[in-house]
Amino acid sequence: MSEPVPVITIDLDKKCSRCGQKGTAENGLCLRCITDRVVKMLRAKARGGTRCPVCNGTGKLSMVVMFASPPQEVSCWFCKGGGSVSEEKAHLYTRGRIKKGERKERGVSLEDEARRLGITTKQLHALEHGMLNPKAFRIEW
Repeated sequence: MSEPVPVITIDLDKKCSRCGQKGTAENGLCLRCITDRVVKMLRAKARGGTRCPVCNGTGKLSMVVMFASPPQEVSCWFCKGGGSVSEEKAHLYTRGRIKKGERKERGVSLEDEARRLGITTKQLHALEHGMLNPKAFRIEW
């Protein structure tokens, strides 16, 4: 008995949500963009990194650059477009987002929390976005 062959259905009239080329699969991407995504994930795995928690491993983010203009793809600010980060960096980002959610649930402003911790608001913002390690400040966070 032979192995089942995967089938990819291509709609030739729809445009790729990423690059705008005609011909997309069910996920809204063309075959070129699907291949690019797979290659990035394989490269990240080979480097020993983990998928970027911000862009989910794509290396790209969709942003509205000017009001009322269509979204544009830009390189991910966290992984610098590479699609992967170290496990430690991914952990710092996830932990920071959890801590930010807890702070907001308590109804505490960024300024008040920074004052309580004895750091600046910029430093707290960077901690909540995984850009700084709390060990550097020797704080209980």
